[in-house]
Amino acid sequence: MKNYFFYKLPDKNGYHEVHHEDCAYLPGPYHRYAIGKFSNCEEAIKEVESLFPMLKFDGCFFCSESCHNH
Repeated sequence: MKNYFFYKLPDKNGYHEVHHEDCAYLPGPYHRYAIGKFSNCEEAIKEVESLFPMLKFDGCFFCSESCHNH
C-alpha cells in the first residue's frame, strides 16, 4: 500500500492529478493534498471523488498510468 496525494492545482482540462508517494512528479508539500493509503490508484481516486465531488481527478501518467485518462 502506498500513500496517495492529489495536486491542488488543476491541469489545463480541469483535472487534479493523483500521484503516489514514490512518484518523481509528486508536487511539493504545499501543492498537494493527502488522500490516504491505498493498494492502487483506482481506490485512491474513488475515495477522493467521494471527498471532493465537485472536483475532477485523473491519475498521473507516470505513477498511476492505469488511472490516467485525460
